[in-house]
Amino acid sequence: MKIVIFGASGKTGIEIVKQALGKGHLVSAFVRDLNRLPLRDQALTMVEGDVFDLPSVEGAVKGQDVVICALGLGSSLKKTTVRTTGTIHIVSAMQKLNLRRLLVITAMGVGESWKTLSPLNKF
Repeated sequence: MKIVIFGASGKTGIEIVKQALGKGHLVSAFVRDLNRLPLRDQALTMVEGDVFDLPSVEGAVKGQDVVICALGLGSSLKKTTVRTTGTIHIVSAMQKLNLRRLLVITAMGVGESWKTLSPLNKF
């Protein structure tokens, strides 16, 4: 199976990449900085891009069977739209390319990030 993983260089993303490779899948790791993903494997393709750039997201989604979104803030607790905008761009690209398998994983609200959530998210 061909899988693209957004947020592949984060703590959760790296683990997902490892598990997907371990199951024999062909993995495309979408990252902003290629140097932040320490993994190398014949079944791993590194894709440098930015989820704020819809064309690069579309290029990464094209030809995939499954999309996994593990976008996050890393160790930063500052407010950003990376998860919102990134997910919107991923879904938009998937709709354009008629791809229907999406898995979204988040640790939002875990640990210290709890205090940064809005009341709606806490609810």
